[in-house]
Amino acid sequence: MRPWSVVLVLILVIASSCDSPSETAPLAETSDASEAIPMLDAVKEVFADPQGRQLIHEVFAANCFNKCWTFFDKADRTDEDTEDMLLVAQTSLWHWKQRTDCEPVNLSVGYWQISRAYALAENAPMALQFARKCLAVSESGKLSPFFLGYAHEALARADLLAGNTAAAKGHLADAQQQLAAVANKDEIQLLGADLTDLDNALADDATE
Repeated sequence: MRPWSVVLVLILVIASSCDSPSETAPLAETSDASEAIPMLDAVKEVFADPQGRQLIHEVFAANCFNKCWTFFDKADRTDEDTEDMLLVAQTSLWHWKQRTDCEPVNLSVGYWQISRAYALAENAPMALQFARKCLAVSESGKLSPFFLGYAHEALARADLLAGNTAAAKGHLADAQQQLAAVANKDEIQLLGADLTDLDNALADDATE
């Protein structure tokens, strides 16, 4: 095992298990200067090694992506939760962009997640900005109908939030067209549920 690998394992364990700064407090409390200096040197060695950096990016990209979903599903999000939701969504994508295995599909999903986070935060301009990035990379990368459908879903959701009802309906129609070309049953169920939710939201908006 390489000298820095112990530090790397510690970093990965912390990244994959901690939900709040308080969980790392015991590490800080028990570390004195004599322990901290060698640790810092080892951390520097991790980041100096391409393989070490890639492993760190892999863990943080996935961990932050999954953490963001916990905020999506939280019914009683606080303002702090909303801030953290936005931060982890963007952190996840940044780490993905540092990975050597990053493909258009990963960017598409990352941009979609950020757009959804901003939509939940009721920030229409930012939701639109990242939804457009999602569609652009999905089209240029020639992704499957599932991802193209979700790009249009993000745009429809952001446009609805912005009050652009006609544009929202147009993107919903585009998303439904892509849905018709999806073959995987699980993907049909996921995208179909979100499009139904959007369709209902548009109907509610029309009656207000």
